[in-house]
Amino acid sequence: MIRKNLDLETFLQKPFPLMCIAGATACGKSGLAFEIAKKYNGVIINADSQQIYQGLPLLTAQPSLSEQREISHKLYQYVPNKEPKRDVKQWIQDAMKEIHECHDAGYLPILVGGSGFYFQALEQGLSPFPPIEPIDESELLKKYPNYSLYEILDYVDSISAKKIMKQDKQRILRALRVYFSTKIPLSCWQKRPKTRPLSYCSWYKIYIFCEKFLLQKRIRERFDQACRNGLLQEVFEFSLSPDSPLSRAIGIKILKSWERGEFSWKETQEKFLTETWQYAKRQKTWFHHRFIPDKKIILE
Repeated sequence: MIRKNLDLETFLQKPFPLMCIAGATACGKSGLAFEIAKKYNGVIINADSQQIYQGLPLLTAQPSLSEQREISHKLYQYVPNKEPKRDVKQWIQDAMKEIHECHDAGYLPILVGGSGFYFQALEQGLSPFPPIEPIDESELLKKYPNYSLYEILDYVDSISAKKIMKQDKQRILRALRVYFSTKIPLSCWQKRPKTRPLSYCSWYKIYIFCEKFLLQKRIRERFDQACRNGLLQEVFEFSLSPDSPLSRAIGIKILKSWERGEFSWKETQEKFLTETWQYAKRQKTWFHHRFIPDKKIILE
């Protein structure tokens, strides 16, 4: 049941309404979005970095096919998993297109997801980066012998290095790509004015906060339901590849290890639930520090 204190009628009278529903995995974002979309003529737009890819709809907890038939869902499973990982800039372009189409047709766009940076980038904009070229990691290490990737970054862009953990290879490589493509440090690009593409919209941001033990219970229940719906078969038919984005999906490697007989089913369940909970904690921390909602829903 939709909470009466969301005050949606007032919000919907504003020009170009845009709703965002954010929160950790398994907190009930998709259910609330479905309920609101059904009542207020809405279209649900995915803002989750894993759910954009094809191949693992159960593992990535995407809305069911029956839900997608009843209510229009956009940007779910629209990118082949064989493609390189898409960056947030590409998603913003796709999301803006869907939001514009909703407003033109009189629908309420409802962004839903757990990827906090997607919401932040769409609302606040991104630094104006030029095209960035790929980087050959081995060639870079040859050019700077006796240096690690992090040490190279610290040498060319010490400000960015201070903000990145030494173990975060993905962010380190991104910062290095920016520097060696543009000859300008990432930290300098980030100081330039950002363009807010949807500043004309009337934003209404909802954050669902779920207490620890309830969220752990919901994670377990969702996992059990996914298993009943065919999760294990879905994972068995999925081929891991270092280049495919979903090969890094939460829980995929654990379930593949069980398939190879490396763990008992009980061990696999516990490892899967622990990894998912750790991911949820990271999401909660991000939203606590960087997401300012218009309405916070607390589930206890």
